[in-house]
Amino acid sequence: FYASRQEGIDRRLAEIARMSPRELASEAHSCFKGKFEMRIRGVRWDRYEGPCGTFRSDASAASSDERGETNAAAATEVRRRALWTRTGADLPESTQGIGAVAGAIGGPGLSAALFELCEDYNSAGLPDLIVWSWREGQPPRARFVEVKSERDSLSRRQKMWLAVLRGAGAEAEVCHVRDGVDAGEALE
Repeated sequence: FYASRQEGIDRRLAEIARMSPRELASEAHSCFKGKFEMRIRGVRWDRYEGPCGTFRSDASAASSDERGETNAAAATEVRRRALWTRTGADLPESTQGIGAVAGAIGGPGLSAALFELCEDYNSAGLPDLIVWSWREGQPPRARFVEVKSERDSLSRRQKMWLAVLRGAGAEAEVCHVRDGVDAGEALE
């Protein structure tokens, strides 16, 4: 894919890398809106609440197939790989969507991640979580988080993704979770 489109992809990734968080958020929102519901390999439109690019906050709303029929396997997949966002009156809608995430990641980090996906359309190893905040008067922030149990270790691809993201200036970390600790003990 990349080799046959290298010049155009490199030019576009350089543009993305130079964008400010607000420009990136606007661009991502605009592109998302223009492509919404277009058939694109790897894109699951049922994870979003319409063309605004707001992440769906209820996995049960995405548990039916294209014909509107309930599909138990699809519902399980959606719950397992759902995108969640905190909503509420204290959070403007503009901070909950795909544009806000893109802007919070920043141009260099997003450009580096997209480059890797252009070279190898295999997202295996991409961190489990991305958490972001976008508040007025503060620069937007995003952090990629790979979650590991105490007996688990990073795969080669997970190490590669963490290195790529960190190398581009994105915050990326590993969160080790301990088994068998109840919430009360963990807070003490």
